[in-house]
Amino acid sequence: MVKIPEIADELLQDVFLKVWIKKDTINLTQSFKPWLYTIAQNTVYDYYRKLAQDKKMQDHLINTFATFYNQTEDYIYNKERTAVLNEAIEQLPPQRREIFRLCKLEEKSYKEVAEQLNISVSTVSNQLVHATKAVKDHVFFHSKEFLVFVIALYLNN
Repeated sequence: MVKIPEIADELLQDVFLKVWIKKDTINLTQSFKPWLYTIAQNTVYDYYRKLAQDKKMQDHLINTFATFYNQTEDYIYNKERTAVLNEAIEQLPPQRREIFRLCKLEEKSYKEVAEQLNISVSTVSNQLVHATKAVKDHVFFHSKEFLVFVIALYLNN
């Protein structure tokens, strides 16, 4: 019933142990063979039930671990990306950094930023274009995705 000799041997030992434990309940007026067969059959069924539970437990553990691993990996990637983004922002000239921070991070309008810094709206727009390009370039060239891209490009040559 199990088709694996090692498991069959273990189950056979279990059957003999159960027979030994229940030896006092053996009815000598009835045939021993059907009684023994029932014990063996139930032992095999118990084995498969346990195996199914173990498989469910393994699947549950794998899914739980995968979810936890993905969350941890996402946290690490986000932390790295945030560090690279902050590094890019810190490398901007002071006025561009302030304009970028106000417009992109605090989501203020160009007009609000212009009034706050006493500069024209076109200056805010111009500085923001340069700041955004510099931040994008820095983030791209310092990301793991860039390294993968470069390696893939090298391998294709």
